[in-house]
Amino acid sequence: LSSIDIDPSDPQHLLIAFSNYGIESVWESTNGGASWSSIQGDLPDFPVRWAIFHPLHGEQAFLATEMGVWSTAQIDASSRSATAWVPDNEGLANVRCDMIRYRVSDFTFVVATHGRGLYTATLQVDTMTTLVADQSHESFLPVWPNPATDFVHIPTSFSSNRLIHLAFRNVEGRYLSKEKLQVSPGEILRMPVPAAAIPGIYLITLDDGQEVSTQKLLVN
Repeated sequence: LSSIDIDPSDPQHLLIAFSNYGIESVWESTNGGASWSSIQGDLPDFPVRWAIFHPLHGEQAFLATEMGVWSTAQIDASSRSATAWVPDNEGLANVRCDMIRYRVSDFTFVVATHGRGLYTATLQVDTMTTLVADQSHESFLPVWPNPATDFVHIPTSFSSNRLIHLAFRNVEGRYLSKEKLQVSPGEILRMPVPAAAIPGIYLITLDDGQEVSTQKLLVN
């Protein structure tokens, strides 16, 4: 067993990798490890040394492998061969990669290679563009005041009633608050800063099922 990762949005959703030849290398659990399904898909037969979920989309994943970084836009455990993996090595040779990590504070992926140093890739903060294909659209979320102490206002521009998910998390990905809201057209939301939020940088995310909008917030 070479790595274990937990979906930042669902602690029951787990991802593990094995580093060897001739085995099922990548497995998923949706019930906290009570049962596991192979998501090997069309991944070639090589060691997988590290596996992580996409930090904003638990249905996507990245792998550090014997032949560079590979990714999937849709984890599919319906059958062993269902998940489609693609090499994600632009700017990075097909070399052994030992670890891949994500830093929420500045939206940076870091890949550690064997003998060729570190490589980085950055998600664009203004558009939150993903590194792999994604059907949802992501955008900048305006909030005020920023910095904030007690609460923030979040404007919306929906033309009809909309069910949304609103989340407040720290730069390590831990959620301090999550709620589901029914929002009216043009409504301005008032979101309290969680009592557990010490001074520092946090992320506010609004997801309406079609668009995911995110903003950094400085808490005084």
